[in-house]
Amino acid sequence: MDLEYIKAEDVVLNLIEPGFLKGTEFNRDVKGGLAIGLKLFQTLVAREVKDAGTTIVDATVVKEAHGCYWEIRPSPPFLYTQEGRDTMDKLWGRQ
Repeated sequence: MDLEYIKAEDVVLNLIEPGFLKGTEFNRDVKGGLAIGLKLFQTLVAREVKDAGTTIVDATVVKEAHGCYWEIRPSPPFLYTQEGRDTMDKLWGRQ
């Protein structure tokens, strides 16, 4: 199998994480005072589930990234050589 490689600077990855949301059952197993505290905290600071959808739409539609959380770097130069490809094939059982 012949693999084609692209430059890392030509790749944009938008990873999403909608954040702390109201209306989910994330804390369903928490009991007692902690459950009350989490519910109060959730009421004060959490976003509505419908508002979290904007995060998903933005990550899907927007063609640029601000890069404030992640910096994408090229793989080590070795992986772009034939020896590197052969090593990856052995590692992933493709030979």
